[in-house]
Formats: sequence, C-alpha cells, structure tokens
Amino acid sequence: MIRVLHVVTHMNRGGLETMIMNYYRNIDKKKIQFDFLVHRMERAAYDEEIETLGGYIHRLPVLNPFSLKYRKKLNNFFKEHPEYQIVHVHQDCLSSIILKAAKKNGVRVRIAHSHNANQDKNIKYFIKIFYMQFIPHYATALMACGQAAGDWMFQGKNYTILNNAINCEEYAFNAKKRKDLREQLNIIKDELIIGHKGNYPILAKMARKLPVFPEVINERSMLHIDNLCEFLCQIMLIKLFTLEAVVLIPQNPAWTKTSDMVKKIAEVSGKRIITTKLFTPAIKLCGKIPGEISDLVNKAFGNSTYALAMSQYEGIDYQVVDFEASIERTESNEKKG
Repeated sequence: MIRVLHVVTHMNRGGLETMIMNYYRNIDKKKIQFDFLVHRMERAAYDEEIETLGGYIHRLPVLNPFSLKYRKKLNNFFKEHPEYQIVHVHQDCLSSIILKAAKKNGVRVRIAHSHNANQDKNIKYFIKIFYMQFIPHYATALMACGQAAGDWMFQGKNYTILNNAINCEEYAFNAKKRKDLREQLNIIKDELIIGHKGNYPILAKMARKLPVFPEVINERSMLHIDNLCEFLCQIMLIKLFTLEAVVLIPQNPAWTKTSDMVKKIAEVSGKRIITTKLFTPAIKLCGKIPGEISDLVNKAFGNSTYALAMSQYEGIDYQVVDFEASIERTESNEKKG
C-alpha cells in the first residue's frame, strides 16, 4: 500500500480540506492511503472521518518560518517517518519550508499545490512572496486548482491542473427533500427562497483564534434563521400580502455591533478575547484609503442597517430569538455540523 502524506493547517471544513476529503472518500484505500500532517494541536471537523477511513494524523505546532524550534520539529518528523516517500503540501506560499525539509530527508516525490491566485496585502504579504519563489526549487511536481492559481504561484513553471472535483450525486436535485423541507418551514410550493450567510463565518473564525479584537462603535442589522422561518410561517398563515411582488425586510429585534458579535462568539466557543479601542484611529484611517483596504475595513466595521421600523409588520410577531440566542444557536449548529 502507498501512503501519501498531505500537509495542511488543519482538517476543518474549508475549501482545500473538503477537496482532499472528496478524493479520499473515493480512492481505492487498499492501494492508496492518505495520512495528514497538521499544524494545530486541537482536533478538527474531519479528523474522526479520516481515522475511520484508516488515515493517521500527525501534529506539529503552528507553521512559523522564523521559528528554529518549529523547523527542528519538522526536520525530526521526516527523520522519524521515512515511510513517507510522497508528500503533498497545501501550505500556500509557505509550502517551500515543508518541501525543503522533505527534500533534505530524502522524500522522493514532493508535490506543491496552489489553491489561490493572490494573497491578502497585509503585513505578512512580502514574507509569503519571499518564500513562494523557492517552491519550484524544492518540489518535484507542481499542481494547481486552476490556471490563475498555477500562473500566480509558479511564475512560468510547468504545472498540472487538478480540478476541485465533487461528488455530483450529493448536489443533485431531489424533489422529495425539497418538498419535505418546504413543508417543514411552511413555504409554499413555488416560492423563491434565497439565503446568504454574510460575514458571519469570517467573524466566527477570528473570534476563535484572535486574543485581541478592535472595539469600534458601529451598527449592524442581523437576522437569525429561526426569526426568518417564523416570519415566513406567519406570512403564509395570515396571507397579509396579496401582491405578486413585495419587498420584505425582516431582522432581529435590535441592531448589534461587530465587536459584540465577536465577544459573544468567543464566549460561546469557550475562548477568551479582549476588545480594545486602541486600534480605532488606525481603522478609521484605513477606512478612508481608496481601494481594497477600505472596502475590507468598511465591510467589517462600517454601519450596515435597515431602520427597525421597516421590519415591523402589523399582525406578525416573528422576532422570537434575540442577539445572544442567535449566536448561541448558530454556534451550536456549527459544532453539530
């Protein structure tokens, strides 16, 4: 049996992690097995399934290119595991660090995989670009999810495109599931429903990882799914609206602010986070810089509200979940997922 070592940050439900799992579930595991070298000590969403499928999970501390301690542990790992002769690295621009250690310890097949066509222009940008240039030197094969990702990371070197395949059956239309869900939510047969999670997943990720978060005074409308379902159910029951087209704006009973959301998510997740106003001047300044930076800052810390009066409808009492319950229920569902 051939054992392939995939090197990742962790195996939570992200894009590249899900792509690996889609392939892992469908390969002939009598011939090929996937093992994982992760850079987090805590368990992740896919860990249990990996172990059930026969894979091993090895753990290292967070990948820090400036840490001699990290590099020593990485080097020792490859020394202690000579059985891995195929290493598939998914560490973005910092993949060269793992590839170099693998080459040093005689790993014959060293694959670098590009999953992005750019990098955030933050303080880490130039460090990542510096390490990215060494990837072709230490890799024996280059892969990318698409042409843009390959052209960007490998800078003219030959690479292979490996499409992010999915199991189409899981996404095929199922009339029975559609009917059952619409009956469960009291949605009429041909009503068009559009859902969007907004910025919540990004805020939740920061709340679980950051020790400090900026406290900026802003106002945000939000809507929990239970309030939306209650809203739709009551509309169907009382048949308040008879027009073919009408704009409805349900929302939670009160506005919130970004820092309050982050604090509550951290609390529910068992994490401790400190909010501070020290960053406020810098955030206000960045919000005035034209281009991508101001767009990101204003998206996170700007005001985005509908007037609360616009969301009140006579005869409809749908706001059954307040701010705190919204976060608690959402985080509870994330853990179950």
